[in-house]
Amino acid sequence: MYRCHECKNEFSTPETATETHGLQFPPYETYSLCPICKSTDIEEITYFCKCCGARLKENTEYCSEHCRARGEAMLKREQKNKEFLENSPILKTVRAADEYNRTHGTNLTYGQYAAFIEPVLKKQRKIRK
Repeated sequence: MYRCHECKNEFSTPETATETHGLQFPPYETYSLCPICKSTDIEEITYFCKCCGARLKENTEYCSEHCRARGEAMLKREQKNKEFLENSPILKTVRAADEYNRTHGTNLTYGQYAAFIEPVLKKQRKIRK
């Protein structure tokens, strides 16, 4: 497959043109053109399987049903891991400690933050409410 950068169309086979430059005998210059707008600004595009990385002939996501099943299972695991990382109480506290260190110019560890700073911040939040 090829893609034209001028008209943004995709096509399977480019047109070829030959420029003689006024010569009667070869070598002539041959170049590829977009069949729609005749631009030379084209590129060959390749598609790859999202699971195994095999080269594909057309714009599909997977090369087989086996790869589709494996790819979808990997995506579900990745989403589950991302959800865990966002909702883990320990990681939330680590992120809060990092943010506290950045804003206050300190270098507290996770344990120091959880033992000394977090209780004070919780009390301040309760007082504000």
